Amino acid sequence: MGIIERYTCKQNTTTDMKTTIKTIALVITATLFSTVSAFASSENSSYITEVAHNEIVRQSINSTLSYPAQAKAEKKEGFVLVSFKYTEDGGVQVLEMNTNDSVFGNYVREKLSSIPTCPNAKQTGNTYQMRFNFKLM
Repeated sequence: MGIIERYTCKQNTTTDMKTTIKTIALVITATLFSTVSAFASSENSSYITEVAHNEIVRQSINSTLSYPAQAKAEKKEGFVLVSFKYTEDGGVQVLEMNTNDSVFGNYVREKLSSIPTCPNAKQTGNTYQMRFNFKLM
Protein backbone atom coordinates (compact mmCIF):
# COMPACT_ATOMS: atom_id res chain seq x y z
CA MET A 1 0.00 0.00 0.00
CA GLY A 2 1.12 3.55 -0.63
CA ILE A 3 1.93 6.22 1.85
CA ILE A 4 -0.91 8.24 3.39
CA GLU A 5 -0.41 11.89 2.63
CA ARG A 6 -2.29 14.82 4.12
CA TYR A 7 -3.06 18.09 2.39
CA THR A 8 -4.98 21.14 3.41
CA CYS A 9 -6.51 23.20 0.63
CA LYS A 10 -7.35 26.66 1.81
CA GLN A 11 -8.93 29.58 0.06
CA ASN A 12 -6.13 31.88 -1.14
CA THR A 13 -6.59 35.53 -1.83
CA THR A 14 -3.48 36.03 -3.98
CA THR A 15 -2.78 34.01 -7.11
CA ASP A 16 0.86 35.17 -7.18
CA MET A 17 1.48 33.68 -3.75
CA LYS A 18 -0.03 30.38 -4.83
CA THR A 19 2.10 30.31 -7.98
CA THR A 20 5.24 31.11 -5.98
CA ILE A 21 4.52 28.32 -3.52
CA LYS A 22 3.95 25.85 -6.37
CA THR A 23 7.23 26.89 -7.99
CA ILE A 24 9.14 26.49 -4.72
CA ALA A 25 7.53 23.08 -4.15
CA LEU A 26 8.49 21.91 -7.63
CA VAL A 27 12.08 23.10 -7.16
CA ILE A 28 12.29 21.27 -3.83
CA THR A 29 10.84 18.14 -5.45
CA ALA A 30 13.33 18.32 -8.33
CA THR A 31 16.18 18.76 -5.84
CA LEU A 32 14.92 15.82 -3.79
CA PHE A 33 14.66 13.64 -6.87
CA SER A 34 18.19 14.64 -8.00
CA THR A 35 19.59 13.88 -4.54
CA VAL A 36 17.86 10.51 -4.45
CA SER A 37 19.20 9.68 -7.91
CA ALA A 38 22.73 10.36 -6.69
CA PHE A 39 22.30 7.71 -3.98
CA ALA A 40 20.65 5.17 -6.30
CA SER A 41 23.57 2.77 -5.97
CA SER A 42 23.02 2.26 -2.22
CA GLU A 43 21.35 -0.90 -0.89
CA ASN A 44 18.24 1.13 0.01
CA SER A 45 17.94 2.59 -3.49
CA SER A 46 14.60 0.89 -4.18
CA TYR A 47 13.02 2.38 -1.04
CA ILE A 48 14.59 5.81 -1.62
CA THR A 49 13.40 5.86 -5.23
CA GLU A 50 9.87 4.91 -4.13
CA VAL A 51 9.81 7.72 -1.55
CA ALA A 52 10.98 10.22 -4.18
CA HIS A 53 8.39 8.93 -6.64
CA ASN A 54 5.59 9.27 -4.05
CA GLU A 55 6.70 12.87 -3.45
CA ILE A 56 6.53 13.60 -7.18
CA VAL A 57 3.00 12.13 -7.38
CA ARG A 58 1.97 14.15 -4.31
CA GLN A 59 3.32 17.38 -5.80
CA SER A 60 1.64 16.70 -9.14
CA ILE A 61 -1.76 16.25 -7.49
CA ASN A 62 -1.31 19.09 -5.02
CA SER A 63 -0.49 21.53 -7.84
CA THR A 64 -3.87 20.86 -9.51
CA LEU A 65 -6.03 21.44 -6.44
CA SER A 66 -7.65 24.60 -5.20
CA TYR A 67 -10.84 25.17 -3.24
CA PRO A 68 -13.95 23.88 -5.09
CA ALA A 69 -15.98 26.90 -6.26
CA GLN A 70 -19.34 25.37 -5.27
CA ALA A 71 -18.11 24.56 -1.76
CA LYS A 72 -16.63 28.03 -1.40
CA ALA A 73 -19.91 29.65 -2.47
CA GLU A 74 -21.84 27.49 0.00
CA LYS A 75 -19.21 28.06 2.73
CA LYS A 76 -18.64 24.33 3.14
CA GLU A 77 -15.62 22.66 4.71
CA GLY A 78 -14.72 19.02 4.43
CA PHE A 79 -12.31 16.24 3.61
CA VAL A 80 -11.70 13.48 1.10
CA LEU A 81 -9.77 10.27 1.77
CA VAL A 82 -9.01 8.54 -1.53
CA SER A 83 -7.18 5.40 -2.61
CA PHE A 84 -6.16 5.21 -6.29
CA LYS A 85 -3.71 3.76 -8.78
CA TYR A 86 -2.54 4.57 -12.28
CA THR A 87 -3.93 2.33 -15.03
CA GLU A 88 -1.94 0.86 -17.93
CA ASP A 89 -3.28 3.53 -20.29
CA GLY A 90 -2.05 6.35 -18.03
CA GLY A 91 -5.38 7.16 -16.41
CA VAL A 92 -6.26 7.09 -12.73
CA GLN A 93 -8.51 4.44 -11.21
CA VAL A 94 -10.14 5.46 -7.92
CA LEU A 95 -10.28 2.34 -5.76
CA GLU A 96 -12.01 3.81 -2.72
CA MET A 97 -13.18 7.25 -1.60
CA ASN A 98 -14.59 8.54 1.67
CA THR A 99 -15.79 12.10 2.15
CA ASN A 100 -18.13 14.08 4.34
CA ASP A 101 -19.64 15.88 1.32
CA SER A 102 -20.05 14.73 -2.29
CA VAL A 103 -19.03 18.21 -3.53
CA PHE A 104 -15.49 17.55 -2.32
CA GLY A 105 -15.50 13.92 -3.48
CA ASN A 106 -16.63 14.82 -7.00
CA TYR A 107 -14.06 17.63 -7.15
CA VAL A 108 -11.14 15.36 -6.14
CA ARG A 109 -12.28 12.60 -8.52
CA GLU A 110 -12.43 15.13 -11.39
CA LYS A 111 -8.98 16.52 -10.57
CA LEU A 112 -7.42 13.07 -10.28
CA SER A 113 -8.74 12.16 -13.73
CA SER A 114 -7.15 15.28 -15.23
CA ILE A 115 -3.64 15.08 -13.75
CA PRO A 116 -0.83 14.12 -16.11
CA THR A 117 0.70 10.69 -15.60
CA CYS A 118 3.85 10.87 -13.50
CA PRO A 119 6.98 9.19 -14.91
CA ASN A 120 7.18 5.50 -13.96
CA ALA A 121 3.72 5.54 -12.38
CA LYS A 122 2.51 2.66 -14.53
CA GLN A 123 5.67 0.67 -13.84
CA THR A 124 5.52 0.91 -10.06
CA GLY A 125 1.96 -0.40 -9.68
CA ASN A 126 1.62 1.54 -6.44
CA THR A 127 -1.66 2.18 -4.72
CA TYR A 128 -1.71 5.72 -3.35
CA GLN A 129 -3.75 6.81 -0.33
CA MET A 130 -4.16 10.51 0.21
CA ARG A 131 -6.25 12.76 2.42
CA PHE A 132 -7.36 16.21 1.29
CA ASN A 133 -8.68 18.70 3.86
CA PHE A 134 -10.71 21.67 2.67
CA LYS A 135 -10.98 24.53 5.17
CA LEU A 136 -12.06 28.11 4.64
CA MET A 137 -9.91 30.81 6.16
